[in-house]
Amino acid sequence: MKNKAIHELHYEQIALGELIAENDWDREKINKIRESDREILEKYPAELMARKIREKMDNQELKAESERFNYKLVYLPLSAVAVLLLFFTVFPGNSLFPVKTAEVTEDVVRLKGSGPSLYIYRGVGGDPELLSSNAVVREKDLLQISYDSAGSRYGVIFSIDGRGTVTLHFPENIYSSTRLDYGGRVSLPYSYELDNAPFFERFFFVTSENEIDASEIMEKAGRIAKGNKSEMLILPADQVQQSLILFKEEVE
Repeated sequence: MKNKAIHELHYEQIALGELIAENDWDREKINKIRESDREILEKYPAELMARKIREKMDNQELKAESERFNYKLVYLPLSAVAVLLLFFTVFPGNSLFPVKTAEVTEDVVRLKGSGPSLYIYRGVGGDPELLSSNAVVREKDLLQISYDSAGSRYGVIFSIDGRGTVTLHFPENIYSSTRLDYGGRVSLPYSYELDNAPFFERFFFVTSENEIDASEIMEKAGRIAKGNKSEMLILPADQVQQSLILFKEEVE
């Protein structure tokens, strides 16, 4: 089983352009993967899957079994199947990435109580659209990231995309202070344009009363990005995390 998973990862990396097909067998396997992806995405469009996820969230009270993500998934290759497994396996009635009991509204998923919150808007200036977790977005959408520290002193915001790329949004770099601003909702001073990475963009907001080492958080994020992208970070007791996922619309 382990060797099979390694072989499948090899083919998925070729399909994503991360490796080069070295022989006819590789090329034939990649063609089959791409054809399978097309069939799956035709049968389960991103907008349909996002709507079904929202329906499940509306129909059931979100319950988290612990502050850590307890669902164990078999290896998820970076293909269309990964998005479907996130829905069918990770979301049997619970929140998609549970950390604590969550409260879901039409606009945003936040932790119950007055804890820190993360907000993602589409568009800048004018009347930007506040996106809920599981919203559908597309390449070249401009996102504005905001947060409410709710009294937490320090924080780190980053995202992982469907290719496994980790992007640090706050602080500006791993050497900068992670001190958060007070006074309600605070917007980062720049927008974030979505690239052509497939399937999803998943945002994390880690907060603490103590100084956070951003490089350590990014190292942990990198391990998730290379493995099971549905997991939560393993953090010390003084740090709290939440995540919000946006599904990518397929571009013809």
